[in-house]
Formats: sequence, C-alpha cells, structure tokens
Amino acid sequence: MEGSSNSRGQAAARRARVVGLHLHASAMDAAPLRLPLHTHYTSSSSSSSSSSLPPVVSTVLSAYEETEVVVIGAGIAGSALAHALGTDGRRVVLIERDLREPNRIVGELLQPGGLSALRNLGLGACVEGIDGVEVKGYAVMSGPEGSEGVALPYPEPDGETVRGVSFHHGRFVMQLRRAAARAPNVKVVEGTVTKLIKEMRHGQETVVGVEYKAKDGLKQVRSALTVVCDGCFSRFRDQLEEATPRNVSKFVGVLMNGAPLMHANHGHVFLIEPAPALAYQISSEDTRMLIDIPVDTPGTSAKELPNYLRRVTAPQLPPVVRAAFLEALDNGQIRSMPNSKLHPRPFRWPNGAIFVGDCYNMRHPLTGGGMSVAFNDVVILRDTLRHIKDLANARAVASAIKEWHSLRYPTASTVNILSYCLYTLFASGPGTTLGPMREACMGYFKLGGICASGPMNLLAITKAKPWILMTHFFMVALYGTAYALAPFPSPARVWGALKVLLAASGVFFPVAKEEQMFSFLFNHVLTLPYYPLLPHPSSPFTPGPYPLGLGF
Repeated sequence: MEGSSNSRGQAAARRARVVGLHLHASAMDAAPLRLPLHTHYTSSSSSSSSSSLPPVVSTVLSAYEETEVVVIGAGIAGSALAHALGTDGRRVVLIERDLREPNRIVGELLQPGGLSALRNLGLGACVEGIDGVEVKGYAVMSGPEGSEGVALPYPEPDGETVRGVSFHHGRFVMQLRRAAARAPNVKVVEGTVTKLIKEMRHGQETVVGVEYKAKDGLKQVRSALTVVCDGCFSRFRDQLEEATPRNVSKFVGVLMNGAPLMHANHGHVFLIEPAPALAYQISSEDTRMLIDIPVDTPGTSAKELPNYLRRVTAPQLPPVVRAAFLEALDNGQIRSMPNSKLHPRPFRWPNGAIFVGDCYNMRHPLTGGGMSVAFNDVVILRDTLRHIKDLANARAVASAIKEWHSLRYPTASTVNILSYCLYTLFASGPGTTLGPMREACMGYFKLGGICASGPMNLLAITKAKPWILMTHFFMVALYGTAYALAPFPSPARVWGALKVLLAASGVFFPVAKEEQMFSFLFNHVLTLPYYPLLPHPSSPFTPGPYPLGLGF
C-alpha cells in the first residue's frame, strides 16, 4: 500500500512538473497573440508562392542506422514533433515518402489555440512568408442565398488580440519540414517505410525500428521509440491499433480566385442543403470553398460531381461568391477528401510505439480544429518525455504515454465532440427533428454575450473543456424547444419540443461515450490538473487540481 501511494504521489508530481513546464514556455511563447492588425502575414508580392524558398534536402543514411526516435511521416504532427524532440536533445530520424510540396484541400486554417501551441514549440515563424491570412472569427450564413447570418469574432478579453491564420496547406507543411531539417539532432530522410521491426523483449512485443525503401535500396533504422505520424491514410494503423476510420461524408474543395466574402478575415459557414459549406481566404488571391457531401448522396460520382455542384450547390450560395464558384468549376479546380471519424483508443499499442495525429484521432474538419489538436499533442508529448533520460526504458515510456493520453484529453475530446455535434446540427434540414435546433443555434448566437463568446472560445480552442461544450449544446437545445413551442404551446408542440431534446441527447451522448467523456470525468478529473492549450495572460493558470475540473 505504501509503495502504491508513493507511485501515485510521484505520478502527480510529474504531472505538476509537466504543467509547470508548459506554462513556463507559454508565458514566453503565448505572448505573440498580440498579432499585428493587418490582413496578410506577408505581402503577396514577396510570397505568393513557396517555390522561391529552399527545398528540403533528404539525408542519405547507411543501410543500418541507430537513433533514439524514428518519426514516420513529415506532415503537420511529424515535422513538429521531430523539431521539438531534436531541440530537446533527442536524436531523431524523420522519414517522409515524398518531400515535395503536398497539395491538400484541408488543414488550411489554424485556430488561435493551435497558433499558441505552434509558438510554444518555437515554430511560430512557419506561418510567415507563405502569404497567410489572419482569421478574426467566423460568420454563419443561412436563409435563401445566405441572406441571413451572424458574425462571430473570436473573444478578446481585456483587449487582447486573438487571431487564427489560414494558408495554403502545402506551403505551411514545407515551412515545418524546413524547420525540422534545421533543428539540431534531426535527420530528414525521403523514403517509404515498408515495415515496423518488432522483437520480443521481456515477454512483450516491442517495436524496435523501421525498414524503409530509399532510392538507393532497402534500409533499416533501429530506435528506442517509433512515432507513427503518417496521416489519415495510415498504412500502420491496422498493425497496431484496433480501430478503423468511418467515413461520414466528403469535402469537395473548390479554389476560387479573387472571390469576395461578406465578412473580411472570417471563415464562413453556409447552411445549405444537404450539408454545410465552408469558405475562407487562404492567400491574398485565393479563397477556398469546401462543400460537404454526405455519404451515398445521389449524383455525386466523380463524373457527375461538377454538374451536381452547378445544379444543387451554386444556386444556394450568396451571389457575391457564386460567380467565382462557377468560374472555378469551369476551370476544373475541384478536388475531394473523405471526412472520417476515428475516436482515440489509448493503451493498445506495443512497447516502443506511439501514434500521433490523424493516424490516431480524426474528427470532422468543419470546425478547423485538427491541426490545433496535433500541435497540442506534440507540446504535451514533448513535455511528458522530457523527464525520461533513456527512451529504451519501456516502463518509463509507457507511463509517459499514459500520462500523455490523460493530459491531451480535455482539448482533444472537446474539439472532437464539437466537430461531430456541430456538423450533425448544421446538416439537419428544416424538415428534420433537429431542424428547430439549427434555427435555435442561430438565435442563440445572436443573443451575444456568453451565448456567442462561449461557443467561440470552444471553436478557437481557448477554453477547451468538454463540460463547457455540453452546457452550451444543451442550452441551444432548450432554446430550440422555444422554436418548437412557438407561437404557443399545444400538445403536439410540447411533444415536438420533447423530440428536440431527445434528438439533441441522441447526438451528444453517443459521441461523448465514444470519447469516453464520463469515464474520464469520474476517473481522472478529481486528481488531474487541467492542461490548458491557451492560458490567457489576463488570467494566469496556477497548477493544481480543480474540483471536478469545472470553470466556465
């Protein structure tokens, strides 16, 4: 009993040190939230393309190498993690299949919380020099041709300037890769990982490195820790993880040139049928439109898609963007990407391996929180590994990974649940059970005050707590019952109001269960300090447990 108590005390002390480390860095790195009040991070003349920047040069390794950490995939999470661990003094080999600039239609908007985490990692300069655009909030547009709407700026307590940033995904990834390549102790290698090398150690299966195919042949890198960051189409998830992504819809991306939006420097959500569309500026000249198409929607095959977008989507868009949208369709600038759901399943990995990023946890990209979760995960993983001198110590690494799962939970689960709930709500048409609740959501936002700032703090990931999300979600549901009861109560309308509450519960609670929200609350929150992604200078966080973790 005494040994068990000491172990728990040591674990609590480590958690306190981790939070303290994060806050020490945040005091310096979160300060740049006072961003310059200009539209673009750079002038379009100097950075309309990243092609003028130096390419990432692959390091040629011998047929057999040894290192401390192998990171598979030089995308958002992998590049940031390699930079973080290398800067901490770890020897890292970062292996990427293709070091050329990627071309994707998601991962183009970084919320304020994610920008703070990026600065915490010392990577804030990566959003410079790529013609990125400041994001000051969101606008939700509804009604015929987007004729009605509400602008929701990010809350700025005590006059603090809180901003996100949007950009071309490929340009940003190349900046991260360059930063990783410049970091001490990091070797960036172009090659395709073909196999995880496993051995039995101390009676347990352990990942001890990777085999990869380079231009000059098949090679091996042995490591104490292997981190899989190979994205949503991971080829190693099936080997180590007992979870399969479920496609809920697809985003069709259209790149519009010079398209004006109603609210400058705001992401726009258009509540159209059958599912919402999202638009935001990604450079001084380009605007991205993402149209969500649910699975099995008729007439949306690759051949039929352009006609579907002209016939179904275009007439519902505001006239101010419709012309640019149709012109982009005529130019054939259409790409698609599946929107997948993958809830995290901790503690099912063999020794020596860990998953980070979309290969482990995915949510609907409507809320733009994926990159913020990834950077937050990297910050926490870096801090939890700092106290381990030898990463070959399987017991210490397993303990750190368990700690990482707990510390990442408030931010990751909030973003995950918010994305699922908001997408389900916005994809509900007027004739559905959730239709009144979608109308109520707009009305709730228009009330202003905490009814607007509370949800926007969640979206911005400045107050990422699942219980705050649950409070606002069911406040919207209660507000929706007023729509169902209008203009006056009757037995049929009372039944309709009850159906709205039941439908809201049917949306929130299954997702919360998948995210293990309630087990986390009961098992962890009484002793686990809250690990904030974005502590505001106006309200400094003091490490220590909060009773029930509440704090609205």
